[in-house]
Amino acid sequence: MIEIQSALAVLQTEAGLLLMLKRRDDDRSYPSKWGFPGGRTDEGEDSKASVIREIFEEVGIRENKILNIEYAGEMKSPLPSRNRIYVIHIYMVSVPNIIEVKLSEEHSDMAFLTPEDALGLELAGSVTESLIRGLLKYGEE
Repeated sequence: MIEIQSALAVLQTEAGLLLMLKRRDDDRSYPSKWGFPGGRTDEGEDSKASVIREIFEEVGIRENKILNIEYAGEMKSPLPSRNRIYVIHIYMVSVPNIIEVKLSEEHSDMAFLTPEDALGLELAGSVTESLIRGLLKYGEE
């Protein structure tokens, strides 16, 4: 299988609200589904640079507005029908409670939600759901 490197931002406000993005109805992969900012890593780009670029491209938040960014690990998501496996580098990203968000054209809506409320959305794949459930479990400890 071909490995595709990507980066994803679990973006939270200081109060713990998640920034969730709704993909457009005509999205090829997850139409009308909710997820986190992220995407493919460009040639020669490391995963941290990729996630910072994706945050800016998808929601207009510049690096100097990010309070904290930490690497949380990677998840693999196979797509056998396309002979691909996505290696997703996960970053926990903290931003101020009040922050301006400017959606890219690939999204139709956004919301700041508690992890519990985010689980009630139609989510973009099992990786998104697993990350939210992980946040809830971590919060219980």
